[in-house]
Amino acid sequence: MKYGNLLLISGSGRNSGKTALACRLIEQLSSIGIISVKISPHFHSSKGDSEILFRTAGYEIYEERSAGTDKDTSRMLRSGARKAIYIQASDSFLEDSFLKVYSLIPESNAVVCESPALIRFIEPGMFVYMESSVNNPKGKASWLRDPDLVFRYEDLGNISMLPIDFVSGQWSLLY
Repeated sequence: MKYGNLLLISGSGRNSGKTALACRLIEQLSSIGIISVKISPHFHSSKGDSEILFRTAGYEIYEERSAGTDKDTSRMLRSGARKAIYIQASDSFLEDSFLKVYSLIPESNAVVCESPALIRFIEPGMFVYMESSVNNPKGKASWLRDPDLVFRYEDLGNISMLPIDFVSGQWSLLY
């Protein structure tokens, strides 16, 4: 199944610019009420001002309530996301945890998701890859499909407007 309202951002490793790109896109299209989702395979004990939505043996789902921290989900709220959801999930529960969140989102709502591994399980409406030659370059993993766009972290600051739009419930390229 293709999830047309989902824009998925993956990257070449930690600090490759995934969150920076998500925040730029959310800011650029803040008027449409984007819901942001960040997925991590790393389990952390302290969630600060986040509210637990679901907890199982394999995953935890939180909604960020504060835009005033340095967490990625707070940065997404500051950029204009209507909601910011954080999922901690082991690989074997990655798809289930995402589908749990996705079932709560209307199909007409734009979703920007940052996840290094979700592309192995889900076909998004648009797949964007962030690479960095400086910050932990790992190389590209095997995917369901090639990215629709590739951005270099080092070049992101030189792009005035991202060539991405959300029209009629679908992500689209502006060229």
